[in-house]
Amino acid sequence: MSIIVKDGKNKAVLKQRRFYEIDLLRFIAALSVVFFHYGFRGYAVDNMTVMPYLYIVPLAKYGYLGVDLFFIISGFVIFMTASAGSARRFIVSRLVRLYPAFWVCCTITFIVIVIVRDTRYSVSLYQYVINMTMLGEFIGTKNIDGSYWSLFVEMKFYALVLLALLSRQMHNSKELLGLWLVIVLFIFKWPIPYIGFFLIPDYAPYFIAGAMFYLIYTEGTCFYKLFIIIISYFTALGKAFQGVVSMVVYYNSQFSKTVIAIILAVFFIMIFLIAIDYTKVFASKIWLLLGGLTYPLYLIHQNVGYIIFNLTYPYLNPHVIMGGTLSVILLVAYVIHRKVEKQYSQPMKILLNKLLKIK
Repeated sequence: MSIIVKDGKNKAVLKQRRFYEIDLLRFIAALSVVFFHYGFRGYAVDNMTVMPYLYIVPLAKYGYLGVDLFFIISGFVIFMTASAGSARRFIVSRLVRLYPAFWVCCTITFIVIVIVRDTRYSVSLYQYVINMTMLGEFIGTKNIDGSYWSLFVEMKFYALVLLALLSRQMHNSKELLGLWLVIVLFIFKWPIPYIGFFLIPDYAPYFIAGAMFYLIYTEGTCFYKLFIIIISYFTALGKAFQGVVSMVVYYNSQFSKTVIAIILAVFFIMIFLIAIDYTKVFASKIWLLLGGLTYPLYLIHQNVGYIIFNLTYPYLNPHVIMGGTLSVILLVAYVIHRKVEKQYSQPMKILLNKLLKIK
């Protein structure tokens, strides 16, 4: 990964750094979401799967917080991408990153649902076509897989970054991030229609903190950045605590606010340590593959995994089903990463660069 930083004389300097630690964290985040679905959510409500797997419930039920870690990482990585490029390059980078694997995972999920005909799941051809655009939630079309909801959140964040690029305001990113946080706090107290929709107040603190961590990495630490990060943490924590109230009712299970606070604090501390270069000792190219598996794993695991559970339980031992399903999903994610992302992302990038006349 190459990024532009400034030296003591304010000259542009090319700084080489691949954040292998982030690759590892992304995989851990995805795996925590997988365990949340397989070990808790699927059986807890909505009859998504008939197989109980109660052995890991005390830990698995907090796995949903892995998405919050994704959003912090996204703030860091997307600012890294945007700070060194133009609006058109940013658009291309996001299209190439998101769509090839998504098209394949969405298609696999569609085919599996159609073939298996599990009454818990239904899908239409129209729904599939709209889902393939990744814009379904903008027009009220139900996602084929429940895990797609976070992509909708990510895309709104990308739109805000793109707006900053188009208006040539990335150099004012510190101030813009602070303003975003202030507006979010205002919206919590006095909701504003439409504005809240685009500024994603429920998850903005994670993106803001991630972006500030990136600015700490490139520019150094200062009181303002740390202040914004701390306020972001407590804002995120407040929203998480509000969510606990509804989750207790929805899942008929208790969630510890202390555990949630500790987990979120660990997320913030880990990214901060990466930002100040204290984690290089853990950097290893081994994590690159795990980072590559993350996106297809996240996209393909939920409904396909549930359907495997429903087809095999109670005919097989739950441990065999759990281990076998994880193995199959990881293998599928690996194949998609190697045969789709690796092979087709670069040709797609070249084509888009030609279409947009990017040299």
